[in-house]
Amino acid sequence: VRMGDPECQVIMPRLQPDLVQLLKASVENKLNKVKIKWSKDKCMAAVLCAKGYPKKYISNKEINLSSVRLTKKSFIFHAGTKIKDGMLISNGGRVLNIIVLGINFLKMRNQILKIIKVINWKHGFFRRDIGWRIIKKK
Repeated sequence: VRMGDPECQVIMPRLQPDLVQLLKASVENKLNKVKIKWSKDKCMAAVLCAKGYPKKYISNKEINLSSVRLTKKSFIFHAGTKIKDGMLISNGGRVLNIIVLGINFLKMRNQILKIIKVINWKHGFFRRDIGWRIIKKK
C-alpha cells in the first residue's frame, strides 16, 4: 500500500483505533473484533518543503524541532527526513507535514502557522494558501 501524501496525513489522525492496531488485528485474523470509529474533528495539513522543490531541492539541512510543543490535536509527520549523526536533517522535497485537528478551519490554520513559525526552518517553505478555500466559504 502506498498512502497518498499529504492526503493520508489528514485521514490517519481521525482514525480510531490507530493504523498499527488495525494492521496487527488484521495479521492476527481478529479484524472482525475491532470497532473502527472516526473522530468528528476536521483535519488540516500544511507541507513544509525544501527550497527548490518540486525541482532541484536542497537536502541534508538540519531541522530543529526541540522548541515545538504539540498538543493532543497537533502532529508532525516526517516525509523527507532522516537522522544523521544524531541530528534530524532533510532528505527529500516534501520534508514535514504539520497536521492539526479541530472544528474551526481558520483556528486550525493559525495553529499550523504557529508551529511552522516555531520550527523556523530557513531552508524550507510552505504554501501560504493552504486551506483558504474552505476558510473563505465559512
